[in-house]
Amino acid sequence: MKKIQQTFTQTTLGSIIWIAILTTIFDFPEMTILKVVALGLIAGLVFGIAYPMLWQHASFKTSTKITISALINTVAGSLAVYLASPEMFHWLQPAFIGIFALTVCLHGVSLIVYTQIEKRLIK
Repeated sequence: MKKIQQTFTQTTLGSIIWIAILTTIFDFPEMTILKVVALGLIAGLVFGIAYPMLWQHASFKTSTKITISALINTVAGSLAVYLASPEMFHWLQPAFIGIFALTVCLHGVSLIVYTQIEKRLIK
């Protein structure tokens, strides 16, 4: 549990810093500090808690893990887009099913590539 807390904290703080830097460089006037922190928390929850718990501790079948991670990714990404720009969220809304399908495919391909790399490193 301590490792998950540490991963969450590192991911959240790193994301907040990264988003703040990008916001400053590209001058997003509508991006408040509260939105920057919320976006960092979303990243921390997904990459610091949800993914490690799902891929390292859950005992689901691989296809179920891929589907769950794609669903988490799609929902978190949609929420992040809504926080950053509600206008863009409404523009992307009709494509959410396609985005989810693409996310499932990319998670599957990523898992295959990761498995192949791991096999080569073990040999």
